[in-house]
Amino acid sequence: DPRTGDCFVQYNCGHGMAPITDQACFALLQPGEGNMKTVEISRATLPKSKLIQHSHSPCVTPHFLVSKLDAFVGRNPLNSNTGMLRYLHQGEDNLWMVMDRKTNKS
Repeated sequence: DPRTGDCFVQYNCGHGMAPITDQACFALLQPGEGNMKTVEISRATLPKSKLIQHSHSPCVTPHFLVSKLDAFVGRNPLNSNTGMLRYLHQGEDNLWMVMDRKTNKS
């Protein structure tokens, strides 16, 4: 946010390191000693679990944070890519996370 200097990130925030979750969060991103730290400010439960749900760039307005919630889905047929992208591709639907910055409710 150019007004406040805050840096926001949207990420999947399920339990532990599980890549499949129905939880999505907004957090403040803060530099730390040798690492970046996230401070969760809002959490939402999705209608269904997503695989490595993510957003590349949340939209920041004076009153809201807005993020399109994309995830990976299975690829059929497989292609010649290597690694994870041989088996998965970016799945898109119309699921969004909107947080009110006054209340931090999503």
